[in-house]
Amino acid sequence: MSKVYRGAKFRTVFVSRQIPTDEHLDELCQWCRKFAELGLAPYQDGFFAGNMSIRSPGGIIITAARANLGDLRVGDFTLIIDADIDNNQITASGLKDPSSESLMHIVLYHAKPHIKAQFHGHDDLVLKKAGKLGLPITRTEQPYGTIQLANEVLEAIEDSTYVIIRNHGFVSLGGDMEEAGNQAIRYHNMARQASG
Repeated sequence: MSKVYRGAKFRTVFVSRQIPTDEHLDELCQWCRKFAELGLAPYQDGFFAGNMSIRSPGGIIITAARANLGDLRVGDFTLIIDADIDNNQITASGLKDPSSESLMHIVLYHAKPHIKAQFHGHDDLVLKKAGKLGLPITRTEQPYGTIQLANEVLEAIEDSTYVIIRNHGFVSLGGDMEEAGNQAIRYHNMARQASG
């Protein structure tokens, strides 16, 4: 990541401090651990980089800001109920603030109704080999956690389900978690082979 983390760049209004529940949370925790084990959500600059979300009947369940994906606790998920993009505000339920990249997740879910899971990680090897692998890359670098970054990702991803965020990381989308997760792992492995 090229910029120092300074927290979320939007306001969160909590309507409840209830911990989100969903029948798919155990699977999401397993994918979070796998990303941490593979170094796709590494410890960088004093916190863990990466965030993951799923659609839920009540909105979007996303990992909390600065959550350690390799060692999640019960309260490390936040339910995003609504978003007012124009006023840079998210309405949520949970114990912790949602990930600083929540705006990106919201924008992509809104634009792509068929997507059920989004995994955002940091893979230096894929960043270096993105051109060689022919992966879509955002046109310009934007500050993390902003609507500008979200719009750059949306523009770059078009009909794809995987995009490189310039000088930052990647986003892998899927109709389910297995699709999103396996795609990220596949590109990670392809980048490793391309560097050999």
